[in-house]
Amino acid sequence: MRQKAKLALLGLVLVAAASGSATAQETKAPAPKPASALPSVDQILDKYVQALGGKAAIEKLNSRVTKGKFEVP
Repeated sequence: MRQKAKLALLGLVLVAAASGSATAQETKAPAPKPASALPSVDQILDKYVQALGGKAAIEKLNSRVTKGKFEVP
């Protein structure tokens, strides 16, 4: 299950990065926090699973359809 969640998170990050690349270039990024203050990957993924309704809710899904457009300059 954890591997599927990591792949799902990676997919969302890639889509978000591709769709928001112009916005990211126009604004200044905040100063990075020290490494000790950042949450671990497992903590982030655990919160993501909780936000989706928990592990049982995710495992009920058999398929997912996503429609969209992706352009590469």
